Amino acid sequence: MYEFNGNMMSGHVNEDQEFVLTNIKHLNTNSVFDEEQLEALSQYLQSQQQKGEVCTMILNDQLPVPLQVDEVSTLVNEMEKVMHKMKG
Repeated sequence: MYEFNGNMMSGHVNEDQEFVLTNIKHLNTNSVFDEEQLEALSQYLQSQQQKGEVCTMILNDQLPVPLQVDEVSTLVNEMEKVMHKMKG
């Protein structure tokens, strides 16, 4: 199992090759992403980043978490590291 602890997010890759997100911006959560879903989220965040727009993620179906442009950049970089590990 691959454990990831970044500045913006933490989690691990489980035995089914899914990323289990357990923490984002120091807030606890439990979301599971397959590689395709993680890639789609990363691409969406990159498009928002290029537009210079602030993003909001919703945690646990109720808690809005605003992401500033620099935070989006860090999050995208961290997602790319996780996806690289998922690919083997």
